[in-house]
Amino acid sequence: MPHLETLRLTFHSPVPNRDVAIQLFDNPITVHVTLLNLRWFAFRGASTYLEALLPRMTTPSLEKIQIWFFHQLNYSIPNLLQFMGAPGNFRVSKATFEFNNTGVIVRMYPRESAMASTLYVHVLCRHLDWQVSSMAQIFNTLTPTLSEVERLSLDYVAYSLSGEEHNNVDRTQWRELLRPFGNVKTLQVAYELVKGISGSLQPGDGEPPIELLPELKELRYSTRGDTGNAFKAFINARKNEDHPITITVDDR
Repeated sequence: MPHLETLRLTFHSPVPNRDVAIQLFDNPITVHVTLLNLRWFAFRGASTYLEALLPRMTTPSLEKIQIWFFHQLNYSIPNLLQFMGAPGNFRVSKATFEFNNTGVIVRMYPRESAMASTLYVHVLCRHLDWQVSSMAQIFNTLTPTLSEVERLSLDYVAYSLSGEEHNNVDRTQWRELLRPFGNVKTLQVAYELVKGISGSLQPGDGEPPIELLPELKELRYSTRGDTGNAFKAFINARKNEDHPITITVDDR
């Protein structure tokens, strides 16, 4: 397929990773292909299938990746990192996370003004704590590609909340999600996430105040009365370290 420009592989129902591993062991992929004109690659399924496929492809002209994962407890995707690094054109400067009722969507853009994303990752799971855990695992693996991200948005779009026990995300999970974004200068947080994010950014015992988001210059967040001073401790800690932050609050 020398002229192929778009390739999408889709599984319509989830397959447990342990079953995938068994199938791939019995029927290993041995063929390697070079798709010289492939611009757009999309995949929907289990991460184990994706990891088995990517080392068998060379795509020197790739411009866009879209991935949908069914819910898994664990993600191991080192081959995705190598696959993205091969063309050398997956530098991103803006990232948006959208948490919603059916899953979490991440869009990565090559520059702040860009309308089309170069990397799209969608994890299909309903609960916020699972969503944060999944994305923390995925993007800690992809850390080298995030070194140029300067603007990070954390949005929340939901028409009804899932069980309260699933909306209380552990502080450690939020910190693991934010850790790869060491060059972010502007952070925008939706009201529904303010409590969790502000708690995760407050330094604990023995934690340096600038361990997370060390280059942060501007914090924008939405508030409703009780969250107006949610980031006060974090802001004061940064100020004491001579790293002041500009605050923009959207009352709604």
